[in-house]
Amino acid sequence: MGFELGQTAVIVEIPEALPAVGRWRARFDTSAAVGVPPHVTVVVPFLALTAITAADRAELARLVAAEPRFTTTFGSLGEFPGLDAAPPVLYLEPSPADPYRRLTAAMWSSWPECPPYGGVYDEQVPHLTITETAPPEQIAAARRALAPALPVRAHIGQATLIDFDGARWRRNAVFPLG
Repeated sequence: MGFELGQTAVIVEIPEALPAVGRWRARFDTSAAVGVPPHVTVVVPFLALTAITAADRAELARLVAAEPRFTTTFGSLGEFPGLDAAPPVLYLEPSPADPYRRLTAAMWSSWPECPPYGGVYDEQVPHLTITETAPPEQIAAARRALAPALPVRAHIGQATLIDFDGARWRRNAVFPLG
């Protein structure tokens, strides 16, 4: 997925994962190269930055606050097959995954014009991307290197609205969970 000036997304940042996945994301995740921290995506793309109103921000705050704070454990690796000729995507699986699914469903219900991943995928699988451009031998190396670093535990207390300024993604607003 390419990035466009003024594009926004809602993510749950997972800074606890950086020591384990940082070097792999830096080399093989295009979003990391433009400033996106380790995260689980809630909705991308969201509304264009210039279209977000005060009412949208209030609704986003209300939806996020309706989800209680929680702890996630990333204890296993998963892999999505590559689309077309793209390599597979290596990711960390969160447990529980349901809080992320609830946040995504709530946002999609409030903004049906913003389906997750633009509506490309039938099923929404919460995940933290590690590699998306790695060749098979690097995916295998990442799997070997990450195994002893797992599990990664994260205390989730907020969702973040980020926006793309044409060169980098930046934090726009933070919304606390309930």
